Amino acid sequence: MAANRQPMSPIGDNFFEITAELIRRIQEYRNRTGKWPSTWKEERYTELGLDPAVWGKDKPWPDHIGYEPKGQTVVVRPESGYALVFIDKKTGRNMFSEAR
Repeated sequence: MAANRQPMSPIGDNFFEITAELIRRIQEYRNRTGKWPSTWKEERYTELGLDPAVWGKDKPWPDHIGYEPKGQTVVVRPESGYALVFIDKKTGRNMFSEAR
């Protein structure tokens, strides 16, 4: 990584790091409170220690993917004009693609 390059987000520098950290925070919240985090508004971010000004709706998306915690799940979706493609590593077959 170049010395002056900023990480992609405050919680990770790629899809795998960001989603893993969101899942970790969701599980930690569940273990601490006995319930799942909120599914709406700013609480879904603040309950996980995230700044809604960075992660909220209509904010710039790291790697052109939107990450949205909703209760016990993390919704990921491509930014408009981009696509997510999932490929089976064993077969090389395209399993799913979502374009926006």
